[in-house]
Amino acid sequence: MGRTSAGSGNLPGFTIRMEVDQGVQVFVSCPVMRFLPRMVRIIPLILAMAAATAYAVVSLGLHQTGLAIPVTHDGDGLMMLQWIDAMVRGEGWMGDSRVGLPGRQDLADYPRADLLHLAALQALCRLASDPSVVMNLALVADFPLIVLSAHLAFRWLGIGPWVSGALATLFACLPYHLSQVNHLFLAGYFLVPWQLMPALALARSVDAKSAESNQVRWWDPLVAFAGGLAGLYYAWFASFLVVAAAARSGLCRNSFRPLVAGLALSFAAGLGCAIGYLPTAYRQDGLNPMVGARLPLESEVFALKPLNLLLPSEGHPTGLGIFRREFNGPHRPLHEAETYSMGACATAGAMLALVAVVTGKRGGPLESAGFLILMLLALSVPGGLGSAAAYAMPGIRVLGRAGLPIAFLGLVATAFTLMPGLAGRGALQVALSVVLVAVGLADQRCKPTAANPTERARDWEVLREFGTEIGHRAGAEARHFQLPHLGYPESLPPGSMGPYDHFAAPLHMPGGRFSFGGITNRPAEAWCRWVASLPPRKMVSLLASEGWRGLWIDLRGVDKPMETRAVFEQLLGPPLESRGGGRVWFAIKAVEGESAPVAPPLVRLAEGFPLEAPGAANRMAARCANRIRLLVDNAGPPRRVTVKIAAEEGYGHPGGVRVTGLAEASLAFGGHRLSAELPADVPTGTSLLELKPFNALRFQAPLPLNRFAAWVELVP
Repeated sequence: MGRTSAGSGNLPGFTIRMEVDQGVQVFVSCPVMRFLPRMVRIIPLILAMAAATAYAVVSLGLHQTGLAIPVTHDGDGLMMLQWIDAMVRGEGWMGDSRVGLPGRQDLADYPRADLLHLAALQALCRLASDPSVVMNLALVADFPLIVLSAHLAFRWLGIGPWVSGALATLFACLPYHLSQVNHLFLAGYFLVPWQLMPALALARSVDAKSAESNQVRWWDPLVAFAGGLAGLYYAWFASFLVVAAAARSGLCRNSFRPLVAGLALSFAAGLGCAIGYLPTAYRQDGLNPMVGARLPLESEVFALKPLNLLLPSEGHPTGLGIFRREFNGPHRPLHEAETYSMGACATAGAMLALVAVVTGKRGGPLESAGFLILMLLALSVPGGLGSAAAYAMPGIRVLGRAGLPIAFLGLVATAFTLMPGLAGRGALQVALSVVLVAVGLADQRCKPTAANPTERARDWEVLREFGTEIGHRAGAEARHFQLPHLGYPESLPPGSMGPYDHFAAPLHMPGGRFSFGGITNRPAEAWCRWVASLPPRKMVSLLASEGWRGLWIDLRGVDKPMETRAVFEQLLGPPLESRGGGRVWFAIKAVEGESAPVAPPLVRLAEGFPLEAPGAANRMAARCANRIRLLVDNAGPPRRVTVKIAAEEGYGHPGGVRVTGLAEASLAFGGHRLSAELPADVPTGTSLLELKPFNALRFQAPLPLNRFAAWVELVP
């Protein structure tokens, strides 16, 4: 028997073991080798998401303040915090029983097409019980979500993984994003890339051959519907582009099919928006014409100024931000679109795309992006199509927000410009992507619309101390009346106050209940408006008799703050004062020798268009296309009043005004104006006063044109 070495493979056991090992190796290596290229392609996405998240944390100052201090607690940010606070306490997103006293806040009165974001916030509230933490997590999470969405969109368009990751990072970190930290829903624009995909496909579909590779996909209606659930503005811009691109495609192909597809997508987006309005539409007490009232002129004021998209942001690292400062002059920016730039990368792509509209091939990648940018400019600039549409839909007023889809289309054009020279050159793609991110983020760097981290932390701590001290003095479930009185939502605050600064009170006094936050033009808000107009002695006497425990005064919104403080201090004694001043709180007590007044009949608008912000609670100014309906609330005994009416004639020669309900009269216009004083007996409860034109139109124009405007006042 011959000698065999130890390493010989002739032994049966060794041979079997070798075959098993090779089989295992093949079994394991096949999936690995199959998925390895895909894993390599995911690396740019992971790096891009990480870079955007880090950029968010640093730019928002969270690395200094932590999650317990909100990124913003002024402006609309305070309104968002109050909504989140209600969700954390289990009251949901439809209102809050702690604010809006003597009633409660009912947000069914406030139409919101943001159900997707509200549901996401409600889910986050299950993970954290602090409204500040929830807000900060939502703001930070938006950055990687936008990167993910934009990266997949660029990949769908055929862009390489590294360039897609770089451009997606720039899109997530646009100056626009940091300008929207007060608007959680507008900052969450992760659906925008896919909302624009059908418009790009239809814009490139100009003949039978291009139509085969650029079709509306089965998921596009679902994305359009989700986009409608996520908010009105982006859904409106995307729907407009889809219809415009579909119309062009139909004309080029001599077919109605593209237009039908475009209209179907727009319908899906509109359906998503409409769902958010259902709670408002089905209110038993009717729509509130004071909430969300807009003038068509506002679309001109808040229109897109294209040069603002091109000029570098103030604080640009090169110092070029001085040109923006010189262009805007000393006036305060009217809206966020006047404060941010698209960035050099998106600007360069947008310019190339617009040039391609003239010089490029119809339906080409650059020309299609340029066509869509041109359509957005036609919609959103002053005097554009958006201003005309505002007569029918005045709720869409901040057309400057069209700068966001323009920025995305500019980045798409940049990608289409770069990719032909990068095909098959992987190392160059990686190097270029690194340069794009480094230079692009430095170019787009700007201050967020919020105080710096040190100021935020200090102000938050001051309010927390103030709220804690009041809570100890007033006790749990105490009711606090707030001055100056502000309507909710979207009122014009006096002095240096913000429109929602009164929400600092409920956020820092968890056990208290507060007057601010009731919906404008509802009975509780009208009562608060009347109370706030009373002389201090009568006001305090009434509040004490009704069981209110505290009086919160924001002196920044008072005409004569020191005099106002002195008057209440004489009645109620020394107040508690926030560190640094600005806010004071008085413990309410009865005033000797002063009886509580009885509320007079209060007037609310039930139908018509408000002419001015609510003022005196016994007066209303409105205009109408068909009729003006006023509700008169009388909580006291029946009483006799004089109804003063003044009116101006509008279009269609109404001839006069017929008054019915609480008072009865027929008043004719003379010289296009009329005035009258009518006696009326007001019963206890709610009464109706209706004003209609003499001559009704057979066909009513589908626009809010005025038949007449009227000023009505009830005088005891």
